[in-house]
Amino acid sequence: MKKVVIYTKDFCLWCVTAKAFFHKNKIPFEEKNIKNKEFKEELFSRTKRTCLPLIDIEGEMVIGYDRKKLRDIFGIKK
Repeated sequence: MKKVVIYTKDFCLWCVTAKAFFHKNKIPFEEKNIKNKEFKEELFSRTKRTCLPLIDIEGEMVIGYDRKKLRDIFGIKK
């Protein structure tokens, strides 16, 4: 299984939706909430962005919740 890291923040609807996608499809992920200053700095140093959710799939960055792209990456049919 591919390693997935999701950068999130509190009260982010798209972050909640992205996490639900991974739970529904039984894809394990690590969540890094940017209320933790270390995670926020890590996110910005890697991407120069703070758009959320930001999903790192083994180095491939998905900015925002892009269900079609996530389905394609993981080979999930509709």
